[in-house]
Amino acid sequence: MKLNLACGQKPMAGYVNVDKVPLSGVQEVCDLLSFPWPWGDNSVDEVQCQHFFEHVPNTKRAQW
Repeated sequence: MKLNLACGQKPMAGYVNVDKVPLSGVQEVCDLLSFPWPWGDNSVDEVQCQHFFEHVPNTKRAQW
């Protein structure tokens, strides 16, 4: 399976398009800030994710 996470209004052909909002082209609605994610171990072959990480609150970011 190929995932396009936080796809917004730009779904990609050949991918499962995922977003928090049920926009046109979104196939799976998922809050990516809530865990665990709904995909099983070893079930994803490729991930596209653009314009998402800048929206992750500081409290959810890794601390170095």
